[in-house]
Amino acid sequence: MSEVDSIEEKYIPRVGWDGNLSDHDDYVEFKIYSRRLLYLYAACYGFSQQGDIAELMSYIKSVLYIIEPSNSFPDNIWHIAKELAYLSKQPGSIDYCHYISTLAHCLKTPAPVALQFKNLKQLSDIKGFALLESKPLDKYLTVLRANIDKIAPEYSRVLLDAVDVLEKECAGISLPEGKSDIKAKVHRLLMIIAACKSSKEIMDTSILVHFVTAIMEHGNKKNIPYLIAGLARLVQSTPKIQKILGAPGISGGPHLRMAPLQWLAFVPDRLSEDDIEELCQSLQAPSASKSRRRMKDGKIFHQWLSTLEQMLASEVMNKAMVMPILKKLTQSLTYEKLGWLYMLFNMGYRFTAFLDRMGLSCQKEGLPLMIAEKGADALVGVNKKFSKWLMKQRHHHLLPFYMASMIEQGNAAVIDLTHQFIETSVNSTFIQSRQSTLNNPHLQAVYKKYPRFEAGWGANFSGFSEETRNKLLSQGETLKLTEDPWDLFISGLEVKSCISPDGLHSYRRGLMSYVMDGRNAMIVIKNQKGNILSRSVIRMVLDQDDSPALLLEKGYPDQSNLLFIDAARDIADEMELPLYRCVDAKKGEKVKVLEGRAPFDYFDEFLSTKERQELTITKVQRDVR
Repeated sequence: MSEVDSIEEKYIPRVGWDGNLSDHDDYVEFKIYSRRLLYLYAACYGFSQQGDIAELMSYIKSVLYIIEPSNSFPDNIWHIAKELAYLSKQPGSIDYCHYISTLAHCLKTPAPVALQFKNLKQLSDIKGFALLESKPLDKYLTVLRANIDKIAPEYSRVLLDAVDVLEKECAGISLPEGKSDIKAKVHRLLMIIAACKSSKEIMDTSILVHFVTAIMEHGNKKNIPYLIAGLARLVQSTPKIQKILGAPGISGGPHLRMAPLQWLAFVPDRLSEDDIEELCQSLQAPSASKSRRRMKDGKIFHQWLSTLEQMLASEVMNKAMVMPILKKLTQSLTYEKLGWLYMLFNMGYRFTAFLDRMGLSCQKEGLPLMIAEKGADALVGVNKKFSKWLMKQRHHHLLPFYMASMIEQGNAAVIDLTHQFIETSVNSTFIQSRQSTLNNPHLQAVYKKYPRFEAGWGANFSGFSEETRNKLLSQGETLKLTEDPWDLFISGLEVKSCISPDGLHSYRRGLMSYVMDGRNAMIVIKNQKGNILSRSVIRMVLDQDDSPALLLEKGYPDQSNLLFIDAARDIADEMELPLYRCVDAKKGEKVKVLEGRAPFDYFDEFLSTKERQELTITKVQRDVR
């Protein structure tokens, strides 16, 4: 009821004479808040009176206050609400036993479980797990220890040891800063217990302990769904397979212990016990020493897990190809092979449309096996520099997906720009290309009054002040004005905005304007891995006197108009240009953009893509300090 009151207090004053919210942003936000409230009500409807009301409230608070409304909000809240709905119906407290039973039930249908984790986000999203919101860790672990004999009695000794190790590890983590780390670790242990509870065969605990220890200590969170699914398959496998994978003399450490878990997804339909034994021998053979070393690379290991999962569900695979492909990979494993195979398996027959548009030919029949054997050399005409460049990029599989989707939609001009984006990025001529005045009346107008901009953004800005960096950055983060081609291409995915390569077609068709039109750049904050945490588009626009000026758009993912204002001021000062910024007022000053290079562009002002034309942007204000 208090949430109903909060929504009413916030939005009723904004309702117009016709009874509707007139502002689009208010309308979108109201829908998000209302949907969240309805999900919560549905989840708690019929709540068991014997349940722990304090713990139930901790889940509700997690939903209301930990997860902030955003465009991606429904993707998170639905899975949390489903978890809450189950737990709220159980008699007794909302404890580990109920949660583990639910997970174990999911894991009893093994293949392809890891792909289903996309629809079971509560298994890996710590925001969907209310641990420590109402009770301290030691009380939870006391309940867990007391129930392990009941949950998974055959494996209690191994699991109790894992609880002890976790407790010692968490004892050194300071709260509240480290609460999310503790949640993630406990959640991982619960998933391991659930995998053990799903057991069909009683597994030798001397074998199981190797896998439990390795998964608990594994550092890449993205791999956990795959490893949990693999462990569930292992405890449901035959004693022979368990013995093969648990052999004491495994070379290569924990990664090589866990790598074969993905093969179990192909049992029994495509691989037999003898096949598993042969593959293990192949991976452990002296001739595979280079593959074993590469598997220790975290990037390659993750690509191995995700590629084999895609292979399992791929429409271009058949049973006869599985064993030959796996043998080729174990003997000669490279990141490039896995990357190309992932794209093929993920896209299916659409992948060939991308190859054809890139001028690459290949033997379509048996292509997965050819790639497993030769890598990019299986694609006749492939530029070595292109393959090397593509495999260096994060989320590289989205480039062929994006081009294939544009081909399907018949966007010839966008396809041509995408091809230029690839070609100039590979050949290191990207800045010259995107700053070209060819088919770009806007840049022609800018250069007449500001000719030095022809060299690009980076050539006109040396760096942010220490004061600005101190304001905006946390430890390990970097602040950049970027015109890097891949940053521009992938930013929408990383900050969860509309303009993502895999977003809705009506939005993503405007992506090439961000990438290939030199009037646009981005201010970005990156983490140590180089991923974009937040960003704002900054544009070279024309003011009411047709003179060049800068326009700062909203910051994402928080949609804040002022997130990067200090950074934009640094840029404006050095470039000696006036700065405008977006405002929420109904009316503001005006700036304009002439026709750009791309057939479509996206502006925060219009909340939609616009076809190539001259546009006036009105909700802006000149920045005055």
